Amino acid sequence: MVKNICIIGGGIGGCVTAIKLSNNTDYKISLFEKDSKLLNLPYCHLHAGGFLYPQLPLDECKELLIHSLLFANFFKNCLEKRPTIIAYSKNEVEYSSENLLTKAKFIQNEYKKVLNEEEFKNKNKNNLILGKPEDFYAIYTKSDVIFYKKNGYLKKNNLVHDIYVGKFCKELNDIESIQYPFISVNEYGISMIKIREYINVELDKKNISVYKNCKIEIIKQNEMKWIINNEKFDYLINSCGYEVNKVRPNEIKKTYEFLELKSSWVIKTKVDMDYIFPEITIIGKRGTENGMIQISPLNERNVFQIHLMTNESTLFNGSLVLDKQVILQRTDKTIKEISKVFKMFKDAEYYSEPMWGIQRIANLSKEKRADSVIFNYPMYAEIQIVKGISSVFSANKITNKISLDLSNKY
Repeated sequence: MVKNICIIGGGIGGCVTAIKLSNNTDYKISLFEKDSKLLNLPYCHLHAGGFLYPQLPLDECKELLIHSLLFANFFKNCLEKRPTIIAYSKNEVEYSSENLLTKAKFIQNEYKKVLNEEEFKNKNKNNLILGKPEDFYAIYTKSDVIFYKKNGYLKKNNLVHDIYVGKFCKELNDIESIQYPFISVNEYGISMIKIREYINVELDKKNISVYKNCKIEIIKQNEMKWIINNEKFDYLINSCGYEVNKVRPNEIKKTYEFLELKSSWVIKTKVDMDYIFPEITIIGKRGTENGMIQISPLNERNVFQIHLMTNESTLFNGSLVLDKQVILQRTDKTIKEISKVFKMFKDAEYYSEPMWGIQRIANLSKEKRADSVIFNYPMYAEIQIVKGISSVFSANKITNKISLDLSNKY
């Protein structure tokens, strides 16, 4: 018997879940999206260990590692295999580099363990998801930066990381602007272009019907069927992100989550840069003038996505209004602040429309990053991902639960 499954929300969570469920040919899947296109929100890089969030406990960092590895394995051809350089700002007084080293060692050991688990075993030893465990991260000191500034190259710390760290050292304006040591870690970038291409191909060839520009009407019936736009469904998956309450059954109480409105700016440097350039994060306290700098190379030469986690740049209080004047003002502000740290951005300019969205953090916890999915009503699942990299983990949980629920029902 064919089972009809409805997914509302065509973000990364809804799309990956649809693809995973479609492996069961007994399922007929309908994916509804209110906008004209899927995957509206951008994803910059993996969060393989929570390095960007020094306040996270190690248990949650381990969860993020698992989520990242599942995501990287699923989207193996959509990764930009460049490391992320992570340093703490000199103005960051709450956390020290010693915390960073402790976390890196812990995550490296967890990565070793995970690679031996059945789910991640790979006969091809050259395909280790995030590289060889011994090359997962490398440590760099102030003396390494001084040596590079004097000689134009690094002593051999780690050949996997040195070429990228050399670029970082070259562009760093003030060597006193960061804490030491800092690390380079194989927390890869994500190509949104490749993600979209892959998902569109998978959705097109599977037993999935995609409906865009859809307004949803839901009625719950007693015989455990969902009536959605006059069609009956056996199971409902709510993947509406921050609009989750709009398609919740009336029997379920509304939830109130913390919503973080943020944008990143797309700029182009006048200095010619090659493609061998790392992800960069300089960690300061989000929402303060110290902020947090994030730099991601994009697929076009000399084009970068940049964040500055301050209320005057990337973060927004209240509604997210992105008219052209606001975009240009905030982009200029971000370029000005980041160019104080990295000289390559001194004459950079606005290049194209920003990448922006509303990040939903469930349970009103600003520190929570590894939520996934809940089942709080019969024949109903609710995806609660904060980071896109949790989408595969969530889809796996839903696939297993639906199989169990429907087998018991029928």
